[in-house]
Amino acid sequence: MQLIKKVPAFIWAALFALIWYGFTLAPTVLWGDPAKLAIFSYKLQLGLHAAAHPLHTVIGWAWGHLPFPDYALGQNVLSAVFAALTIGIMYLLIYELTLSHKAAIITSASLALAHTFWWLAVINESYSLSFFLFSLSLLFFIRWWKGGKDPNLGVTFFSLGLALSNHYLTFLFIPLYVGFVLIKEPRILFKPLTITGVALAFILGAGLLVSIMTVSFLTEGASVSLRVLADKSILPFWRNPGKIVIETLKYSAYLFFQFPLIGFGTGLIGVWALKKKDFLLTTFLLILLLADVLFSAGYMWERQPEIMVPSYIIFALFLGMGAAQLEKQKWPKYTFSFILVSAALLPLLLYYSMPTLTSISGIRLLNPRVLPYRNNNYYFMVPDKRGYYGARRYGEEVMARAAPKALIFGDFTPLTVLRFLQTVEHKRPDIILQSVDSAVGEPLSLITLKKEVSNRPVYILDDIAYPNLYRTKELKEKYSLKHEGLLIRVLPKQ
Repeated sequence: MQLIKKVPAFIWAALFALIWYGFTLAPTVLWGDPAKLAIFSYKLQLGLHAAAHPLHTVIGWAWGHLPFPDYALGQNVLSAVFAALTIGIMYLLIYELTLSHKAAIITSASLALAHTFWWLAVINESYSLSFFLFSLSLLFFIRWWKGGKDPNLGVTFFSLGLALSNHYLTFLFIPLYVGFVLIKEPRILFKPLTITGVALAFILGAGLLVSIMTVSFLTEGASVSLRVLADKSILPFWRNPGKIVIETLKYSAYLFFQFPLIGFGTGLIGVWALKKKDFLLTTFLLILLLADVLFSAGYMWERQPEIMVPSYIIFALFLGMGAAQLEKQKWPKYTFSFILVSAALLPLLLYYSMPTLTSISGIRLLNPRVLPYRNNNYYFMVPDKRGYYGARRYGEEVMARAAPKALIFGDFTPLTVLRFLQTVEHKRPDIILQSVDSAVGEPLSLITLKKEVSNRPVYILDDIAYPNLYRTKELKEKYSLKHEGLLIRVLPKQ
């Protein structure tokens, strides 16, 4: 019992979060990015493009040497670890701001069970690492802001440098941190040692990215490297102003879904409470939140929910301030405890009931493409991924069905599962996997198909979800399409 009391509370918060994420963890490979990132880690495949996430790749590669029975499972566990560490940091941050363990508990539980945060915690994604580093930068920045010494600022920018080596979203936040440092303490411009130390800390944190950029500049040339770095996929602003307006207006609904009812209301109270205590810090956090919301609103819809999570982390901070404010009120016995429990249980009730509610109502909240062995309502609405083997089952059936030395054309989401099985688990090395990718303008090559169809078995993975990508109309005019299990065989017309 004494040992339990000696362990800091924020460590218990992280441990309980890790246990929960372990309980709801995806057991194996999943569709799309989780499979792609597992391949990157396995091959230690580093790059400068927006989808590379080099820091996650390096950590995943080292982590992958642990003896997990399934390589993809091990990478899923890594996401859970970083998500749990984020929860521990948020507990520590709220306790330092409020000196209230109850406020820290409600913050930790609410963020841990927020839909998108939880969803990303149990699958192999680079985002959990980003959230950990973002929350770490907030912790040390606020410590400095509240009168801490300059080394706190060094740790803040070291964390931001690491975060930049993982995800380019951090480019958005760095100017805001710098700006508010100067607003808070303009005299720092006359502290050359402090500025030098902070700059070096940032460069050290971003060392991996700087190294990759240097190699790219030397081998590819500056113009090519800068073009890759400033790819349109990471600069979505104003390409679709209508989407930005609509999605920004929807933000309160997204926020309510992450922190249902009590959590949402408590967070709004927290904005007011922190504003009374420190108007300038509240302004910094709200601008940080708004910047993330506007950026995510302009981003591609498939990535928008993940990009929006830093704003949820900031709102969770407000939620903790609101909980501390409510704790000061005179409540009937057990009322505040009821609020704490409800804030944690309402998300569980909402998320697990969503597939049933959408099915009964007939309302389609999501419109993702249909894939075999994937119930989209449950897959996307319920963060819990226990026992989900749909992607693996799909990949193994395709591999088993394909004829020897086959050529398979496929788009990103299902093809990455096949690539994972072939690259990481060394299944069916005789098969050639050919990508068709709308994101980079590479539809199915009719020239390649014409050359190969007479030499080897040729298949496509889909002819419904992306008919333009697979050129279904042209294929049907020139070839016969024969469904063979989950594959579609392309045959010359008789």
